[in-house]
Amino acid sequence: MTERFREYLEGWFGGRINKPSLDNMFKKNALPSIKEVDYKQYARDPDLIKMIKSEVPDNIVNRTLLYLADNTATSFGDMMASLIFGDNIIITCEKNTDAADVINTWNDNINMKHESIEKFMKVSFKDNLINGEHLSRVYHNKNPEEGDPKVDLQRVSLGTVQKEIHPTLGAMRWVQRTSIPLVPLSKSKFYRRETTQLLQKRSVVTIIPNEINCCLHVDLFDYAPCSTILQQLNMKKWAYWFLRKFMEKYWAPFVVAYVGDLKNGYMPTNPEEMKENLTWAATQIRMIRDFGGAAFPAYTQLQVLDTQVKKASVYLDTIDHLSKEIAIGLQSSITTRDSSGRPGTQQNIANEGWLRNIRSFRESYNILLRRFYSKVLLPAHDIEGIEPQDLKITFPAIKSDGIKEILEAVEIAAKLGIFKDFKEIRKIINPIWKHVDDKITPEEEKKMDATFKELNAPSRAEGDSPQARSGGTNAKPSAAKSKPKK
Repeated sequence: MTERFREYLEGWFGGRINKPSLDNMFKKNALPSIKEVDYKQYARDPDLIKMIKSEVPDNIVNRTLLYLADNTATSFGDMMASLIFGDNIIITCEKNTDAADVINTWNDNINMKHESIEKFMKVSFKDNLINGEHLSRVYHNKNPEEGDPKVDLQRVSLGTVQKEIHPTLGAMRWVQRTSIPLVPLSKSKFYRRETTQLLQKRSVVTIIPNEINCCLHVDLFDYAPCSTILQQLNMKKWAYWFLRKFMEKYWAPFVVAYVGDLKNGYMPTNPEEMKENLTWAATQIRMIRDFGGAAFPAYTQLQVLDTQVKKASVYLDTIDHLSKEIAIGLQSSITTRDSSGRPGTQQNIANEGWLRNIRSFRESYNILLRRFYSKVLLPAHDIEGIEPQDLKITFPAIKSDGIKEILEAVEIAAKLGIFKDFKEIRKIINPIWKHVDDKITPEEEKKMDATFKELNAPSRAEGDSPQARSGGTNAKPSAAKSKPKK
C-alpha cells in the first residue's frame, strides 16, 4: 500500500483506521497464471492485420519445409553446428576415473541407432534453429543386448507432441498421441520380420514429464530463429520463380510460327481449321523448347525474334539480400552487416561477439549434459556419488589459429611459476591435441618435472648444456675453452 493511499484512507475514516485489516485486503490470495499470449490475435491496425493474414503461417511444417528447401539455411546450420561442437568432446572426472571412462564410451554409442553424442548435439542445435527447442526421450534399457547402451537417447519429433505448462507452478510436460503395434517387437524380431505395417495397432497417449530421467529438453532460444526469417525464406523462393519467368521471356529468343501461305494462295478454309492449325503449331513450338527440334510443313513460316535483353539485376540483388538476411536471422556473425567506423575495431567487436555466442551454446550443453551424466547415465552403470560439478566437458578449440596464442600463454605462465607441475600443462594442451593423455605414472611425472625445470632454468653459457655435460656428439666447446685458430 502506498503512503499517499494510506493517508487518503486515514482522512476518509477520520484518522482512525484498523491497520491489520486494511493490509489484509491487499494480501496476495493466488499465484498469477502462467500463460503464453499470441500477440497476433490482438492486432488492431488494419494494414498490420492484412499483412499478417498474407504471411505464411508460422508452424512446424512450414518452418521445416522452407528451411530444408533453402541452401543458405541448411548449409549455414550444418556449418554452425560443426563449428560449435567440433569433432570430439572429452569428459574427465578427477573424483572417479571409471566414471569418465563410462561416459566417453557411451558418447560413442548413445542409442540403438549407434549415433554419437556429437550427432545428438548437432541434430538438437538444428532443431533449435527451426523450432526453438529440441526433445529427446531417455529410455532405460533393462535388458541390453550385445552392443546396446543401457541408456538410450533418441530424438522425438516435435510435430508429434503438444507442449503443456502448469498454469501456476510452471511445470512443463509433453503429450503425445500416436499409434504403436499391439504386440511390441524386440530388436531381434524387428530385424527378422519382413514388415511391421501388417501388425494391428492401438492408439496410446504418452505423457513425457520434463525431468532429466525422462527426456532431454534443449532450449537455446526464446524464439525460433527460423520463425523470424520465415517470410524471407518464402520470398526467396518467389524471387527465384519470377527470375525463371524473366529468363523465359527475355533471355531466350521468341519463336513465332505463321500458319498459312498468302503468296502461294494456301490458307485454312474456315475458322475451325485455322484454330486447329494454330493449336498444332503452338504445340510444335513447345517441342522446340523442350526437345530442341520439330517438323513443320513447307508452308509454315518460322521467325526468331531477337529482343533486347533487359537487366535482371533486381532479382539477383533481391536474392543476395534475402540470403544475407537469412544468414543473419540464423544467429550468423554480425560481420555480415555493413560496418562503419574505425577499421579493425568493428571487426574485433564482431569476432568477440561471435566467439561469445558460440561459448554460450557450449555452456548450455555443458550444464545439461553434466546433469544428465551424473543423475541418469552413471547411476545406470552403478556409479553413485558423482555430482555435476565433478565432471568436466572439454570441447575442441574454436579457432585453429589460436593454438599459437595458447602455447605462448603456457610458456609465459610456466616461466612465471604459475603451474604446479608438468601435469597441469598437459591438461591445458589436451583440448588442442587430444592424443596427449594426462594419465601418467609417478615416475614419468618426476622425469617430466625435471625436464620442465631444466628447460625453464636461467640462460646458460654456450656449451653448458645437457648434451655437453653428457658428452654428446653435438656438443660445442664453450666460449671460455675455445681457442682461436692461428
